[in-house]
Amino acid sequence: MLEKEVLSDPLFVAGVTDDYVLVFIDSPRDKSRLSERAKAENGKLKAKYGIRGYPTALILDGDGKKVGETGYRQGGAAEYVKHLKSFRRK
Repeated sequence: MLEKEVLSDPLFVAGVTDDYVLVFIDSPRDKSRLSERAKAENGKLKAKYGIRGYPTALILDGDGKKVGETGYRQGGAAEYVKHLKSFRRK
């Protein structure tokens, strides 16, 4: 739903590219689709950031410190951009 309703929408990309660097990490249910390296890296990231479910969107500062976390939200791309911007430091 997040991919379909938000991430693939050009309004989302246009709304966040000036403020964020987007990184997508896939963690499919079928782990055989991932290389051993990807499995290991995904495991490290999951542990480091305490990821418990998917989809998870982490908001990190320039040093990689987590400043926010969210997931799927209804409302489409414009509302999601607005939500992400609420994590920005003032």
